[in-house]
Amino acid sequence: MRKLIFISILLVISSELFAQINESKKIANQNPSNNDNTSTPLLSLDLIKHWVYYMSSDSMKGRANGSPENKIVAKWLSSNYSNFGLLPFEKNDTYFQHYFQQRKNKDSIPEVNIIGYIPGNDPILRNEYIIISAHFDHIGIGKPVNGDSIYNGANDNASGVSAVLGIAKTLQMMKAKPSRSIVFISFSGEEIGMLGSKYFCKHPNFPITSTYLNINFELLGHCTLLGPNRYYITGKSYTNLSKLLNKYNKNQKWQFLDSVKTSDFLFTHGDNRSFATIKKIKDSFYGVPAQTFVIHNGENHVHRSIDEAKYFNFENLQGFIQYMSELTIYLSNEKKPIELTTRKFKKIKS
Repeated sequence: MRKLIFISILLVISSELFAQINESKKIANQNPSNNDNTSTPLLSLDLIKHWVYYMSSDSMKGRANGSPENKIVAKWLSSNYSNFGLLPFEKNDTYFQHYFQQRKNKDSIPEVNIIGYIPGNDPILRNEYIIISAHFDHIGIGKPVNGDSIYNGANDNASGVSAVLGIAKTLQMMKAKPSRSIVFISFSGEEIGMLGSKYFCKHPNFPITSTYLNINFELLGHCTLLGPNRYYITGKSYTNLSKLLNKYNKNQKWQFLDSVKTSDFLFTHGDNRSFATIKKIKDSFYGVPAQTFVIHNGENHVHRSIDEAKYFNFENLQGFIQYMSELTIYLSNEKKPIELTTRKFKKIKS
């Protein structure tokens, strides 16, 4: 009887997954709109909403690590990678990087990162990599609040994953092509100790020292406190990236805020930390430049059941994806290296 119930559940889950993949293809085939001041495609709001609402729907039950719903989202992401024409690193043409979550006094649980890339056009710079990343897991079911026990994780972090998907799709449609190779990673395991990003840094698909920059995304759905067309990066004083951003943004609608006081403190609270702390020698960490781009700044919904897509400013997220697509191309052509500039965080050598 249990086996029959389990098989029935799998059939329902598979049917929903295929339906969502087909829906994604249908919406993705719609012609994107264009901004009058740029040739960079502006993805449709319907497509971005579809991504966020799907990942953070009640049917995904908060995408907890090890859950069936987490695996459904992983498969859905890999299908999107394929639809966008991203190349897999693995020899068997899969976007999955498998690893195990070892639980205390329990069996290990299989987990997966989803990885694809666009090769760079420059014969030399193509051997350097810009990693665009976000985590797709969340915390699952929690304490009921007003009868709602599903912690949907729309802002944390379906918004960030939507930026990864959006940039991947936009770059494939742009006439301008990146000089450096662009790697897209959707991490699992962030909510339980950044396990996915830690595993990748120990088992990279290319020499980790060839990483030019890791651009990580968190909390992009709300802009109530910072205002529209504004963002900050964690650890702004730890690299020279802020100088490049200020230079680039002189003629941009979007602006980088360097006045967020918690920027350096939050540097170690996202998956970028795994890249910046690959090795420790005495009092210093050695890694590669890695920072998280954030739009949220303290709105009170993180790790709560009210973290739902209906509260998003989708127009702001839409514009951010377009801006970051342009910025990614710009950084892929940048001649200046990005350096870790403090005693605490230093760049790892080959």
